[in-house]
Amino acid sequence: YYDEMMEQIDRHDLHETIRFIGHQPQGRINTLYAAADYMIYTTLCESFGFSMLEAKVFHLPSLCSDIPINREILKGSAKYYRWNDAEDL
Repeated sequence: YYDEMMEQIDRHDLHETIRFIGHQPQGRINTLYAAADYMIYTTLCESFGFSMLEAKVFHLPSLCSDIPINREILKGSAKYYRWNDAEDL
């Protein structure tokens, strides 16, 4: 999935816009959310997305995969893309 995301970033010349930063220590989370412009949540699995709620606390616009659990958690406070469609993302 990472390779597909990187291909989309390359195709749309988004290297200045999207940065992958890898694993971050918990103590840095507030700083990261405060500095972010958007939260993109690309999960395909049914799990409770704490990062969605954290982004909501920081009033970040969110783009999430359109799976039932994400809609249940964020309802109308996010934009959704078809989970199996990179172009829709």
